[in-house]
Amino acid sequence: MEHMRIEPEISGVSIVLVGKFNPAIFTPAWFTLHDLLPKSTEEDAQLQVAHQRLTVFSIDWLRSGERPSGRASVFKVPHHGSANAHEDGVWRHMLDPGPFAVLTPWRRGGRVLPSRQDVQRILTYTGHAFTAANAKQANRSRKRQDRLVTRALREAKARLREQPILAGTVRLRRHMNPGSEWKVEVFGPACHLSDFAA
Repeated sequence: MEHMRIEPEISGVSIVLVGKFNPAIFTPAWFTLHDLLPKSTEEDAQLQVAHQRLTVFSIDWLRSGERPSGRASVFKVPHHGSANAHEDGVWRHMLDPGPFAVLTPWRRGGRVLPSRQDVQRILTYTGHAFTAANAKQANRSRKRQDRLVTRALREAKARLREQPILAGTVRLRRHMNPGSEWKVEVFGPACHLSDFAA
């Protein structure tokens, strides 16, 4: 009898670091030294490349059965902040109290995420929530069209609507020193979540 092997949807995690910051120091041992990975995970990690411009290693999270200990101070809110992606346990057990939270809004067919209720829910967990765009200040596309295209659209009696481009940036930075505080900067239409108007 042949045994069926079931492969998990996610079988491992690869970490690739590229840059001008000497990534050769960012090996599994470095992550463990700075309490970013548990020692057991460092031992299980498979280091493929440690070069002065590139470091690549893999960690088989499912085999080790562990997730990093501790709590995160920054959270990328999933699914544009919608209620169907909310998990109370993440906020209670995996994040510091009042973490920095960042999300990207979504708009299609008159529907906007996060909704007003989503904004209120997220702000009950943290006063440090930011979005990559403010619905009121979203930039509009002002592309010039070819004359032939414009004439063809006019003859077809087509109606064009300009869609807002939600393209702001929320930047969080801090020193690697223990206890250092996050510094938040917003660019373009990005804003504090309390200023987002759906």
